[in-house]
Amino acid sequence: MTETEAEKYIARLENGAPVQMAGPGKVLRAFAVDVLVLAAVAAAAYVMTARSTFSESAPVLAAIGGWIGGSLVYGMACFAGRTLGCLAAGSAFVRNSDGGWPGPFRMAWVCFQQYVLIIIWIFGIIASGGGGTSGKAKKGRIYHRHIDIEGTKKLASGF
Repeated sequence: MTETEAEKYIARLENGAPVQMAGPGKVLRAFAVDVLVLAAVAAAAYVMTARSTFSESAPVLAAIGGWIGGSLVYGMACFAGRTLGCLAAGSAFVRNSDGGWPGPFRMAWVCFQQYVLIIIWIFGIIASGGGGTSGKAKKGRIYHRHIDIEGTKKLASGF
């Protein structure tokens, strides 16, 4: 990433501290790794339930529950705002207010948003035929940011 490209990813937290936002490549890499982890959890739930004598729909429900519940537990287990995907990409989730770790319950919500609600949203758009909005969207409050750790350290040290 060149210096001019990096400048467009600079943001300020509510306390005024500058941070380097994770670029699309890092976000996609972190997302891919985390989705693979959650897919493995869902597949394990499916296989373990399929071996039992439950109903025919039980393995599918177990896989869905493994995906949803797994994302919540996975978020709570990710300390310092770094999922396995974030570790692989060199990024982290931080609070927008002060740049600190979001905490276990907030990270559970972040992972639920990132890996469950986004999938539901994408399938909803596909099912609706790509319908757009009916008006001007409101700008929501930002609670957390996905930052590039090395870029933020360079910003803090003045390059």
